Amino acid sequence: MFAKKPKPRRAVPGIPKVGKPGPSVAAALIEARELAWTGQHRQAIDALSSALKAPGRDNADSLTLLGLRVQSLLALAEVKRAAKDAAHMLGIAKRDPRSDFLAVAEFHQSLLQTRSGQLQVAVDSANLALAAAKRSRRKPLVGLCLLRLAEAQMRSNDSKPALHNAAAAARMFESLGDVVHRGRSMWVAACAQDDLGHADRSELAADTALTLARQSGDRYGEAAALNIRFREHLDLAVRLRGLHQALTAFNAAGDATGQAAIYNNLSLTYRALGLYRHSNRVILRAMEMRRRMHDVDAVFNGFTILQGNASLMGQVDDARKYCAEIAKLLPVVAAPIYRETAPWCYGSMEMMAGNALAAIPLLEDSVSQMQYRPDTSFLIMVLTQLCEAHLALGNAVAALEVSRRATDLHRARERSAIGAGASVAHVWWWHHQALVANNELVAADRALEDAYDFLFDGIASLSDEGLRRSYLNKRDSHRAIVRAWIAHARQCRLPAKRRSAHLAGAADLRAPFERLVDTGMRLNELRSADELHAFLVDEVTELSGAERVLLVLEAPDGLRVVGSLVPIGEDASVLLPAVKPWLDEARRTRTASMRHLPEDADALDQRSSLVAPLIAQNKLLGYLYADFDGAFGRF
Repeated sequence: MFAKKPKPRRAVPGIPKVGKPGPSVAAALIEARELAWTGQHRQAIDALSSALKAPGRDNADSLTLLGLRVQSLLALAEVKRAAKDAAHMLGIAKRDPRSDFLAVAEFHQSLLQTRSGQLQVAVDSANLALAAAKRSRRKPLVGLCLLRLAEAQMRSNDSKPALHNAAAAARMFESLGDVVHRGRSMWVAACAQDDLGHADRSELAADTALTLARQSGDRYGEAAALNIRFREHLDLAVRLRGLHQALTAFNAAGDATGQAAIYNNLSLTYRALGLYRHSNRVILRAMEMRRRMHDVDAVFNGFTILQGNASLMGQVDDARKYCAEIAKLLPVVAAPIYRETAPWCYGSMEMMAGNALAAIPLLEDSVSQMQYRPDTSFLIMVLTQLCEAHLALGNAVAALEVSRRATDLHRARERSAIGAGASVAHVWWWHHQALVANNELVAADRALEDAYDFLFDGIASLSDEGLRRSYLNKRDSHRAIVRAWIAHARQCRLPAKRRSAHLAGAADLRAPFERLVDTGMRLNELRSADELHAFLVDEVTELSGAERVLLVLEAPDGLRVVGSLVPIGEDASVLLPAVKPWLDEARRTRTASMRHLPEDADALDQRSSLVAPLIAQNKLLGYLYADFDGAFGRF
């Protein structure tokens, strides 16, 4: 005879039960649980609040009702109200010190603390909850508290015990037939494996978590699994699809905390695509939500993203402003990984300001703090910037030493991609530069080929031509790789297909039109002419992938540039006189025009340009100009 397997059931996620509720409370619980399960947390809170006002409740009923309300309030990022309910639960547990009461109260304290970034105390509360649950000898409660502890440890980057506890929780939930919490345990295991640098095991655990979440209809669990599975995928098209699916699932679950996490990772993805202003918009949205949750660490992380984007755009004043915010928050940041990034932020800002000598000790401080972390993503990035700083000072030997450390660490990784919106191609480009500086030319050619191949891997399946071009031409190192590769390929007489492999790939004309839906929504939110000007420049850039965009208006005193985007080191005011004859033609003809110049040059050496007149109610208002070099594509 085969052993009878427990029948899979849908448990109410993360909500420990205490006692047997009375009929009226039971009805309210059923209603509130179903509402919360479908993401209708406001309605769930209303139902629970009514039940909490009704007479005839005992302490067990109150704890269960309050616990449900804490979770729905946290889903809506209403931390202050959730904290009052969690404190009320602790008060009940102190007055009626049953083991299961204490376990449930400390469970919700830990959940509240985790959601608001108080990670170490969240671990302490989870340990208290687990100890009390074990005394109660209630297996489902032990499993939930074990999972709570595993998540708190994982978010504190204490990944080895987190992995052990998550695996134990998964086994317990499997024996109970609880598919929901088994899936969520596998998600914690996937996150812990990722932090330990075990990419293959992380992906396997994430796939299992995703399968279980979809089997049980757990939209929160589905979103969390999608996030860990795709947040660092090397192919940016796959990453974008996975993150947008995760955002949809978190929206369906009604969970603001999860949405904020996805906005954070989408911000880093848009950075990787070279769309820095879009990245800023998304991370500011995440930071607004995190402030409501009183999550200082997440807000701090947001400032590091803003600072990094400012550095990549060459905006010195903005970078200094964000560094000041980072310094202000640093004393109250809990997670070590965030504290370790602070000197890197200061060092990258000094590099952008042209002060490599001041940057080096800051970057070295960051390296010394990061070098023992299992996940090598940040360390690789800091070592690469240290290589750049040494090259700026002419220290070729020191530059090669640190770039070799960076590339050795990258070779040792299971996953090619590195985090924080960083570019693997950038790492190998600076290794190429260090090898050239040390006259190791054969090895330099191999490093250039590696850099180019990693560059191509990032957009292997990206069919949106505007995003492909932005990825290729917005980051200085990517621009340099493309140009150096074309020169190298010509010198080596490589086939044309290999020379321009980065431009290959099927274009999907639906992709930019799908993004126009978001464009229309954003357009309705604009409140000033300056916002409209910046919006138009950003949208043209994203839809076309242009390197240079000018928004030029007709004014009584002549043409006036009111919005622009040009590569670092170029000046929009210098570009305007060069393109003025084409704007004059657009004034006469009132039609758009396109050019590929010089006409007799190879396509890779031509510049594609587009001029479009802006006309409203038969009145000519101005012009949009956009261009990009043939090395990065063609209109």
